[in-house]
Amino acid sequence: IKAAIANDPTGQTQRTITNLGLDNVAALSVSIGVAPSSESAWTGKAFLKINGPKKGICKMLDVQSAAIKVPSFVPTSARSVTFVNLNIEKAYDELGSVLNLFSPQTAAIMYMPLLPDSPDGQPGVQIKRDIISHLGSEILVAQSINKPFSNAGGARPTESFVALSTSNRSALEKSLSRLHSKLIAPNNPDARRQFLGHTLYLIDLLSFIPAFSPGGTTPMQTSIFDWKSEIGNRQLAIDDTSMPQEPKMAFTITDTHLI
Repeated sequence: IKAAIANDPTGQTQRTITNLGLDNVAALSVSIGVAPSSESAWTGKAFLKINGPKKGICKMLDVQSAAIKVPSFVPTSARSVTFVNLNIEKAYDELGSVLNLFSPQTAAIMYMPLLPDSPDGQPGVQIKRDIISHLGSEILVAQSINKPFSNAGGARPTESFVALSTSNRSALEKSLSRLHSKLIAPNNPDARRQFLGHTLYLIDLLSFIPAFSPGGTTPMQTSIFDWKSEIGNRQLAIDDTSMPQEPKMAFTITDTHLI
């Protein structure tokens, strides 16, 4: 870091490193163990030495130690499960502080409403107030391999999901439900399914983000989705026979997690 700063007479590197909160990083060390036991393929540890308080990126990624407990919705077929104990709200606030140092206009976008106030007086939806503030401090990522699988296309079919712990399910679901019905899948009742007391919200990336569609947007109404649920493992599979394979996403909210 010091060498990069010294080699830039304009001072831009110094400003960038300082804004990112990396100017007080003193050292980084990493150790990796390959197959340390029959139950583990590899292990690793990283140590970052910082002179003074954490800030910027280092503060955003300030993970905390916590006991690992695999939730019941993680299927037994999961081949990998990753836990990250990170305070999402604090990380979001620090991201706003970092962006504000680079561009206050960009930082302001983080606090703009996703949905405006409705004519009937219902308040709009804001990212920080109505979504981020209702998330907890656990991030979980799990992946499963569908068997039998084929190597056709060079990729193995996998199912994956991300789960974020919640601190207020009812408030979070109210916000995301409005966001889904007004912005993500407006006027499309087929984008929701009920299962075991939970609402499953479908996100069609071809309609929502045109970049995923080579020929432009494709209305969700033209797709035929077969929602299948494996009760024992709480798995959701989506089968679309009307178009080529493309990313499919859905989310639901339980008492403990946004999945």
